[in-house]
Amino acid sequence: HFADWHAVVERFAADVLVERSSAALWRRLLDGVLVLAPEMPEPLRFSTPGEVLWAMLDQPCTFAELVDAWSVLYEISERTARAVIEPVFVAWCDGGAVVAARRSPTCERL
Repeated sequence: HFADWHAVVERFAADVLVERSSAALWRRLLDGVLVLAPEMPEPLRFSTPGEVLWAMLDQPCTFAELVDAWSVLYEISERTARAVIEPVFVAWCDGGAVVAARRSPTCERL
């Protein structure tokens, strides 16, 4: 489990690929996404930006690639992108919805 951002940095270093857990259940909503993983006590709901991040995690990529793609997509700085997606990413990691990937990297920019 990840206690905070520093734990994510240690676990998912620049060369570690991440993706959605195959055990995570999710549903697209009108204005976001609802995610439930085996270690989550209840589903977590995220607005549309969370839905976009969840879509990006359909394919293996590094956290740095997620930040880069997010900053390009929303035309914001990488620092701002990291601040926006970090809490969502940590919540998904804590609950087991995001795991280290087992496939080759193919992170797509949406």
